Amino acid sequence: MKKPIFTLYLANCRGNETNCLYPHKIDVVDRESLIKAVSRDYVCAKYKNSYRGCDNFEEANCCGTDVDNDHSEDPKDWITPADLSKALRYGQEPHQL
Repeated sequence: MKKPIFTLYLANCRGNETNCLYPHKIDVVDRESLIKAVSRDYVCAKYKNSYRGCDNFEEANCCGTDVDNDHSEDPKDWITPADLSKALRYGQEPHQL
């Protein structure tokens, strides 16, 4: 078995804003497992009883980010994947985009 790049936890649903349960652990090891992992709503952390909430946080081996670029209508002000990668390399930490 391949060593996980990172781990995600999946819900039984997709697009349900009221959902807080993420009971399915997926170790992302390749493109196929990533596609499976993001096919439903997911979180980047393990929670007590699989219930998402600050008090239930247990662990995470990755940090998910979302760059909406809603701060500006001007593309020159937008944060690009290259900008994010450069910022992450500042500390020389390994990362995936």
